[in-house]
Amino acid sequence: MTGPADDLTRTSDLLAAAREGKEQARDELFARFRAPLVAFLHARLPWSTRGLLDTDDLVQEALANAFAALPRFEDRGTGAFWRFLRQIGLNQVRQAIRSQNAAKRGTPEVLDETHRFSAPSAKGPGPLELLLAVEEFEAFESALAGLPERTRTALLLRFEVDLEYSEIAVECGFSTADAARVAIQRAIADVAKELARGRPEA
Repeated sequence: MTGPADDLTRTSDLLAAAREGKEQARDELFARFRAPLVAFLHARLPWSTRGLLDTDDLVQEALANAFAALPRFEDRGTGAFWRFLRQIGLNQVRQAIRSQNAAKRGTPEVLDETHRFSAPSAKGPGPLELLLAVEEFEAFESALAGLPERTRTALLLRFEVDLEYSEIAVECGFSTADAARVAIQRAIADVAKELARGRPEA
């Protein structure tokens, strides 16, 4: 029987072995985080691009880039490794959206009857939609960045990695699982307020 501390220590051990070039440790480490990374990147893709951009391809590229950068990664726990992975993944999403947007620039746009720019001869989202999608998740990332590091890490581990509050308490240094839960609830409220502040009034 293992507990939260054992699981987190195991991740740290895998990181150490992977950085030494042990492929089995690297494969096990990435297998642990693959499902959260798939869900995370899929959620960050604009809805209308999900049939055009393959999430699995993005994940594979992100993991390959993470492996290449692993020797430079400073191990400060599971939360630090997840932030490392998600940042690489975000860069992949940004690049994919930029590529989609660049492809759309070659298609003449017209003003349709709804007074919105569109590209009738092209399939998929137009440049304006892609731009708005980028702005939306950039606003969320900016709101996250405004949180204290410990609270931000706790929030990410709960909702993106799906760790239990007891595990988060060990990872982030909260006294109890309940203390971690309360901190995360407050962080959610802070992020919501920040996002609301950035939206134009109706």
